[in-house]
Amino acid sequence: MPLSRKGFTLIELLVVISIIALLSTIVMTSVNGQRSRAKDVSFQSTANAVQQSAGICCTGGDATLLNVLGDNICDPASDGTYPTGANLGSVSIDRDCGDVLGFSVRLEPGTSNDGTIDYALCDHDGCEFIPKT
Repeated sequence: MPLSRKGFTLIELLVVISIIALLSTIVMTSVNGQRSRAKDVSFQSTANAVQQSAGICCTGGDATLLNVLGDNICDPASDGTYPTGANLGSVSIDRDCGDVLGFSVRLEPGTSNDGTIDYALCDHDGCEFIPKT
């Protein structure tokens, strides 16, 4: 009388489960790397917008509002510290527009934008992004 086989053996089930676990680990590792890169690109874009706005203030001398931060960086009465916004942890702007483009900006990402960048230093030439160590 031949044996009738119904279902899977324990070894077959364990092999399938281990293959699925291995594939899901590979996919999750890839997705987490993409998230970090997306946060870095978002922070870089915001830092470049702040740098351009600071340059406009120094060259134009007008009261251009910096929409990214929701404050007027051209106001000489300001203390150089601005409200956080757009995933920024802190922004400090040192304005000395006497030599036309004499400003420096330090931006730190907020906790919701925790990628691989520690902070950005921007001046009239552009932004330098310092990686986390």
